[in-house]
Amino acid sequence: MKKVYPDLDCTITNYNSLSRNSCVFEKECDQVSWQKAPFTIQLDDSSSTPLDIDVRKLFVSSAELDPKLENKYCHFTVTNDAPDYKWVLGAIFLRQYYVVFDMTPELEQGLSYF
Repeated sequence: MKKVYPDLDCTITNYNSLSRNSCVFEKECDQVSWQKAPFTIQLDDSSSTPLDIDVRKLFVSSAELDPKLENKYCHFTVTNDAPDYKWVLGAIFLRQYYVVFDMTPELEQGLSYF
């Protein structure tokens, strides 16, 4: 992402002894020079189809996150939490796409997801 958007500021912040990677443009989203670079997410290693996503849909303005914020930043809403390095897609992603939770393996084979 940093190669396509060199002005994207990505930092690691510590919150309650956990690290979180986050990225932000220090300007409004409508001022970003959006590129046509592909952004692909694959939700499962084996059987899922990769999703090609318009990266603009994964950014929100500071005002959309919290109207009380005074800065005028454009935030990337996909984060990565350390130390587990699990990706957090969140509500912005869920607004854009259907998400289906398939309970078939648990119901038919007794496999647990938890």
